Amino acid sequence: MKITLIEWYRIRIPFTQSIDHNLKNRRFSESILVKVGSADGIVGYGEGAPRDYVNGESMEQIEIAQKFLLQSKVFPVIEEVDDIQEYCDFISAQYQLPSLVSAINIALLDWLGKQKSCNISTFFGTANFFPIQYSAILPFLPMEKLESWLSLIKDYNFKHLKVKVGLSNDMEVLAKAREILGTEIDIRVDANRSWNYEQAVERIRQMEAYNVSCVEEPLVATEIERLPQLSDCVGSAIMLDESVCNIQDARYYTKRFQPSRLMFNLKLSKSGGLLFASDLHRFATDHGVDCQLGCNVGETTILSAAGRIFAQTHRLRYLEGSYASFFMEDDIGLQKIGFHKEGRSFPIIGNGLGIEIDQNKLMIYGNHFQKSKIY
Repeated sequence: MKITLIEWYRIRIPFTQSIDHNLKNRRFSESILVKVGSADGIVGYGEGAPRDYVNGESMEQIEIAQKFLLQSKVFPVIEEVDDIQEYCDFISAQYQLPSLVSAINIALLDWLGKQKSCNISTFFGTANFFPIQYSAILPFLPMEKLESWLSLIKDYNFKHLKVKVGLSNDMEVLAKAREILGTEIDIRVDANRSWNYEQAVERIRQMEAYNVSCVEEPLVATEIERLPQLSDCVGSAIMLDESVCNIQDARYYTKRFQPSRLMFNLKLSKSGGLLFASDLHRFATDHGVDCQLGCNVGETTILSAAGRIFAQTHRLRYLEGSYASFFMEDDIGLQKIGFHKEGRSFPIIGNGLGIEIDQNKLMIYGNHFQKSKIY
């Protein structure tokens, strides 16, 4: 069946507090939403969250690209997942904007699942990975707020915690985390490219006294070629986020690391959506590299649901996401995609993404900037 309608929205939802790390301070969500529809009235929704500090793409670039995309009036007949993959390959090569591709990719999968009356997890095979268990994340916080956040994490009995690091008080934060949470919780750290090589060696060795399981993106962008060398000098595994956005990046690092010393932080938006992220996961698995599914701060119900479905169908070392209820003032979905004690959550089983969008909230938080009928 042919897609006959595409609508584009720029979504911005305020946060209840600033969410900060070394590369960015955020006070509101910002993402691109695409709605696709067919003549039978079935619609699908997708989302992309461009982050210039991750791969250089901006919201402005995406808005320009989608205008050319709509003007071209080129949209295929979609019957199977392979049709979606082929079209997304074309868009990816044409524009090299993975968040744009992510929004289209997820929207088409949502629409196709509804057409076939199945959840899109069906498209990724029969394997199911349960329990689905999310990590807690500790952003940069004033020390007077640290203990209350750690107490909340303890109350939830999370099994995994990621701590944002890169400040002078990192060791104090880790010490307090171990004091309150104990020795059983798995603690990893994310430096967001905070250190040069010499600083990284020193800081990571200090952090290893607190039994950190891995260190994410420790080196400044100008020194990332030294990541394999750094891995040989520290005891913790290295997780790559900004450094691995596609198969080409993954291939580069798997040739230079021992598999047990390397992990990839996959994100749907930076990889171009569910299908491309699945390909990257398959490549990592074939090379003995563990993966985390991460998220961009401020993902709405759409990316949260897509991430949940990815976690249901792909083996992951760690899982992040579904945090909207903790720091976003609102969301655009009728269902809340969250988690419970220990970070546990239920699988999504409804058709497509298994969610519905609140049209009133879409109008409140979305700047509707393009609509096109395709004949």
